Amino acid sequence: MNFDNDPLQTNAVADGDNVKINGHKQYVINGPIADWFAVAGMMDEKNVICLVKKGTPGLSIGEKTATMGYGGVAISGITLNDCTIPATQVICPKNEKEMLNMLRLWENQVLIGASLGLMKTTFESAKNYSKQHKTGGKPIIAYQEVGFKLSDMLTLFQTSQLFAYRAAWTEVAAPKDVESLTLCAKVFCTEAAEQVSAKAMNILGGSGFISGNPVEQAFRCSKYGMIAGTSTEISRVKIGDNALGTMK
Repeated sequence: MNFDNDPLQTNAVADGDNVKINGHKQYVINGPIADWFAVAGMMDEKNVICLVKKGTPGLSIGEKTATMGYGGVAISGITLNDCTIPATQVICPKNEKEMLNMLRLWENQVLIGASLGLMKTTFESAKNYSKQHKTGGKPIIAYQEVGFKLSDMLTLFQTSQLFAYRAAWTEVAAPKDVESLTLCAKVFCTEAAEQVSAKAMNILGGSGFISGNPVEQAFRCSKYGMIAGTSTEISRVKIGDNALGTMK
């Protein structure tokens, strides 16, 4: 779920030794297959996490959502209608804002890592194809334009790796900068994944356009990184706010 775009509107209300939850979550990763759900919501005007077990009365799990990319990922919506759980299954952190910030950070870090994986896959696929496929009597890697594309792809990939490593290092070495730098890394890495997969598609030509090959899959999956977690647009707003000293 994206806390920036979708403020917590799920409500939890104490009912004796239990808690009743009402709300809806639209895009839940592993929703159709999960045994437990960590549901973020509001209780007594504070952010909490409610642990809800599959099969709990009042919990409805939607059908798996068809997606453009990441076809193996199970995503669905869930609805909670007077879903009742023991009060012991509610996590009330001392620093509720820090809890949400940490969840956002983890999600963005995962998406950065996924983007690096997409770039590695597409670069290796394009490099191997360019060595094997021939046109005009020679492998296409012999053509300067193909070499330039591979050079651009490798440059974007390696720069993204360094950016991701720096963001990870900052979490330990300079925690006050970790949010802004992680957002910078997410914007750069996710957009680079789209560019690298697009260049790989150009190198493979018709072979890349055929459904089922790694480049075609990566090209479709690359869009997810830019809209998931803290989206590219919101990331840029926050990065700008930080640069101006207005980020809270």
